Amino acid sequence: MTMPNANDPPVHPRELGFVLGLTIVFNSDGAPIISDVTPEAIAHTDVVYVAMLPSGKALKVGVSKKGARSRWAGILSVMDITRWPKLKPNQQNDGRRLLLHAAGTEFTVWVKPSLQILIPYAAHLMDQTVSARHAEEIFLDRYYQPLFGQRL
Repeated sequence: MTMPNANDPPVHPRELGFVLGLTIVFNSDGAPIISDVTPEAIAHTDVVYVAMLPSGKALKVGVSKKGARSRWAGILSVMDITRWPKLKPNQQNDGRRLLLHAAGTEFTVWVKPSLQILIPYAAHLMDQTVSARHAEEIFLDRYYQPLFGQRL
């Protein structure tokens, strides 16, 4: 794997070791649904993800301790306009902003298990690794500059 140069446009997540996890489509009612789930999307729980639009732009980056499928079920629920009357105003706003970029398009969510690290100064206190998912999320946010989400 060749590492990207900071001056180059962002590479596709697969070039950074991500694998296809989910495919999202819009049904005939305009509601987003998960149309395809790969084994990789359910094999790992502590993951980082990059949602990619067909244009090659990142829609959203993030992390999930419970896995990509469960995380995206929640995200897609705010994108379903039939549910908006039950949602809080900020959730409705998030749904509108996501739909602004993704409505009617098929897009993919690329996943990889988060990096696990052993904290050197704590090694004698704890022999377990900890997830570096939030550090990875900060990198992914800065690298891909997704269309949706707060800047980290």
